[in-house]
Amino acid sequence: PVYKVAPDAKVLLLNWRTYSEWKKSLDDFAPLLLFEIMFMNTLCCAPGVLPWGALIHVIDPLVGGHIEKLLRSGGPPICQVYPVFTSLWHGMSNFRRIVQHW
Repeated sequence: PVYKVAPDAKVLLLNWRTYSEWKKSLDDFAPLLLFEIMFMNTLCCAPGVLPWGALIHVIDPLVGGHIEKLLRSGGPPICQVYPVFTSLWHGMSNFRRIVQHW
């Protein structure tokens, strides 16, 4: 061990909880985590299966045509301006429009 070679070394102990404390923490946290994972997968991954992305064509003109302007002008870059509606569109179309070209 390092502390025998270097007696002045600081040793961090990672077992600061007992097993029963860890198990209680896991039991309290895991159901919420699993719910969040399933909810986000349904929200974010379902557009690849269901035709929810078609709603973008209906909603975009009603909210100012941001997606159409983005596609026609090519900007602003999404690393600089990334509103919620653009985020939804990006999540629905990135595999077809971006990832496919890699």
